Amino acid sequence: MADAENKLWKRFNHKQPGVMFRRQYPFEKYIVDFDVKLIIEVDGAEHLGSDKDKKRDEWFISQGFMVLRFWDNEIMSNIDDAITEIKQKVDSLRVIF
Repeated sequence: MADAENKLWKRFNHKQPGVMFRRQYPFEKYIVDFDVKLIIEVDGAEHLGSDKDKKRDEWFISQGFMVLRFWDNEIMSNIDDAITEIKQKVDSLRVIF
């Protein structure tokens, strides 16, 4: 895992968003970083404008998932805002599911 993924995982490990996440496991033909019908991706600059990522996101959305992406620098510089956004998405998904 990249540094930003590790930093986010440490916060998840303390149940910060109020839900347990699985991390980096195979789902169909992809590896998922974190999920709860919510897939959280933490990416570096090499993913900027990635057609592969766009195709991957579209596939997950077609399977009923919501995809939330953060850049490494967002996690490293302001993890509290990322955790707040994740909590909001998790809460909205609890209403749906």
